Amino acid sequence: MDKETLLEVKKVVEVASDGNWFPFVVVAACLGLIVLLFIYILNIKDKAHTERHNKHEGWLEKLTENSTQMGKMLAVHESELQNFKKN
Repeated sequence: MDKETLLEVKKVVEVASDGNWFPFVVVAACLGLIVLLFIYILNIKDKAHTERHNKHEGWLEKLTENSTQMGKMLAVHESELQNFKKN
């Protein structure tokens, strides 16, 4: 924060201490809205991250299943090759 901003904040606090709370309430409400907006944005990002993670988790399960099936197919083909070589 620069000096001008600090002076403005100091003025608002001084006016509030004189009994005029309106500027102080306005500043506090603005800060509250900024915090609520920040929390809302973080929740949106977290939700998108969770959805993307679940999507990738589904892909991983599918790849694992495919890998298992290919391993079984490879074992069958290797046994068939061994039988063919014996004959």
